[in-house]
Amino acid sequence: MKQEIDSISWLCSQVSGGRRILFKKYLLKMADSIIDLFLTLIIGLLIEAIFYRNNLKLFIIESIVYIVLFLLKCIVGKIILVTVNQLQENILLGLRKLMFEKTMKANANDLNELNSGEFLQMFGQDVEDIFTCFNDALEKITVSVFQIFIIFMIVAYYSFALAVVILCLSLVTVKLTSFSGKKFQEYRSVFRKKQGEYIDWINEHLKGMRDIRINQSQLMMADIFENKTVQNLKDKEKIRFIEIRSERIVGFITAIFTVIFWTVSALMIFNGILTVGIFYVTNKYFSNLISNLSTIGQEKINIRNYMPGFEKIRDILGLKEEEGANKRNKSIDGNQCAELKFNGVTFGYGKKKVIRDLNMAFKPGKMYVIVGANGEGKTTLMNLILRFYDVDGTITFNGEAIGQYPLKWWRKHIGFLQQHNIIFEGSLRDNILLYAPDKSETEIWDILKMAGMYDTVKEWEEGIDTNLLCGARLSEGQKQRIAIARILARDPDIILMDEPTAAVDEEIEKLIISDIKEMYKNKILIIITHRIAVAKQADIVMVMKEGNICNYGKHEALVKESSDYRSLFGL
Repeated sequence: MKQEIDSISWLCSQVSGGRRILFKKYLLKMADSIIDLFLTLIIGLLIEAIFYRNNLKLFIIESIVYIVLFLLKCIVGKIILVTVNQLQENILLGLRKLMFEKTMKANANDLNELNSGEFLQMFGQDVEDIFTCFNDALEKITVSVFQIFIIFMIVAYYSFALAVVILCLSLVTVKLTSFSGKKFQEYRSVFRKKQGEYIDWINEHLKGMRDIRINQSQLMMADIFENKTVQNLKDKEKIRFIEIRSERIVGFITAIFTVIFWTVSALMIFNGILTVGIFYVTNKYFSNLISNLSTIGQEKINIRNYMPGFEKIRDILGLKEEEGANKRNKSIDGNQCAELKFNGVTFGYGKKKVIRDLNMAFKPGKMYVIVGANGEGKTTLMNLILRFYDVDGTITFNGEAIGQYPLKWWRKHIGFLQQHNIIFEGSLRDNILLYAPDKSETEIWDILKMAGMYDTVKEWEEGIDTNLLCGARLSEGQKQRIAIARILARDPDIILMDEPTAAVDEEIEKLIISDIKEMYKNKILIIITHRIAVAKQADIVMVMKEGNICNYGKHEALVKESSDYRSLFGL
């Protein structure tokens, strides 16, 4: 249990004000539990006052105390509700915000190890579980232990022998319930991983639904989905069975110990050691005690169930930030676009080398196209320019290693256009302002004109305030034009494009490439492509093979001189 408490304490410390609010709530719940115990005790004393002492005055005083305590309990309960709302906002919002910020700054290598299903589960159910643990499970254990202590003290005041019986029962119950929960935690951890893989599979296939329909694979995918869903349900049933078994073990222990307590109490009453009023109190306390012991056992199981998610979130919050993410290194004026050079650059994923001793230069005013077979290092090359990874050798800009520039400044001066660009939720204006928050409406329209979207947007009823619905109603060509507009809004010095025309036809491709050359004629423009039409329009085509440039030049020259180039396009 120490490991679980350490993890919980660490996570709580990551949220601003988390420990303070949690401590406040636990104190309030303890106060509430003490009031409950004294309300029970007063009822027992009222019985004593009526049947044994025949004291009306004492009865009235105890009745008034009961009413005051009850009103106090109502006030404490109201404060607890307010505190729960504060805790909910603090934990749910705070943790999700921290996780989101951490993933925005995390090293790319670390993020590659997570699948999207597991990631979504962490942001959703796992954070909810943490809140349940703080607000419910851990609180119940803390308050239950506190109540057991108070019960023991009160019962010991009236009968030390009965208190010893209660203490012994407590120790045995905790031991047995703890043992029953260990196996459940193991199954829960395995199930959680399978659940993440199941969600990831669904997510990926929903993205590829268009291709599935085009290839008439619906029936095959439906069968696979059915099999995976059936297996997922079987895993859930197994987890539920183990959970029910654990609950029944706790219930069986409770039944046995209840009979033992009643037997001891009956013997004490027969011998005149206990009165009816005190028996009422101790019986209520014992029921409370058994409930608390069951709660401790069950909540320990619940906390163990939450631990796999806890550890995953802890791993996310412990991710190393990208090198230079918080540096305040020197920057340059940036008004003049400088040369970008690779000097003996080598890089690999683990032991596998993808880029090998690469030496090349990119100058402003030229359109560079990089071609090559899959796996030759083209996309990795762009990731290195974007500084997602560290390299052996140096990459320089304006004569300075790019690692010397602040990361935020560096990426601000790079525009990146992908094959499948994300159109974010909101309007066209929102999508452009996300990249350049200071742009006016007039400037947005000028940007759309340069991107070739002006006439199209003018026809929209709401113009730049039209909701794009995450791109659902846009053609692939329109999506690319909007992505280009977002890059134009930032006016970067270096433009990287990874298969920018793969999803459009040849006619639109020709227009897009022609416009891109004109718009970025004074910038460094680097395009990765498998399309020969794009290569034909390049100033310099570079052929990548085994992590290096094996040939470069104009399209016409490469057709004559490079067998690797000809084989790429089947010439």
